[in-house]
Amino acid sequence: MFRHTLIAGVFLLVNVVGPASAACGFINGDPSYVELTQGAIASLLGGSEACVPTAGPPWTNQEFHTGAPSSLSGNIIDFKLGPTSPTDPTKQIGSYVISTTSGRGSHGQIAYTYTGSPPANFAYSVWGPEPATGYYDFCNGLALVVAVKVLPSTGGPVACH
Repeated sequence: MFRHTLIAGVFLLVNVVGPASAACGFINGDPSYVELTQGAIASLLGGSEACVPTAGPPWTNQEFHTGAPSSLSGNIIDFKLGPTSPTDPTKQIGSYVISTTSGRGSHGQIAYTYTGSPPANFAYSVWGPEPATGYYDFCNGLALVVAVKVLPSTGGPVACH
């Protein structure tokens, strides 16, 4: 099975959320847990590493988003085993675009395009941060798909920690 399809499938199938997370849009009534706008998603993910599962290691995904914090698009670089690994080195695996969700005001979404055979596309709204953890929920509508740990402003692909 192609690794990127497997990675993308992890976003759809993994249930690695904190005990407080039942659905996107509500966590114990905490008013700081909100659906992010287009600009807030760009600020959160641009130049940052996204780590899944949040409780790793082991890490299934260690994806660096190349855009600046103000950029609405960029490439996805998978850290894998690191740039010097002879068996699974760091490499570009796709791209992303951040947009405003159609018909939902200023709410944003991030769309991923993973290259390879077969290519895969996924779009998520982003909610957060989760109280006490700082993780962010990637959602399909109000259905939680996966919680993501974000390492902000790493400057390049790094190993999640």
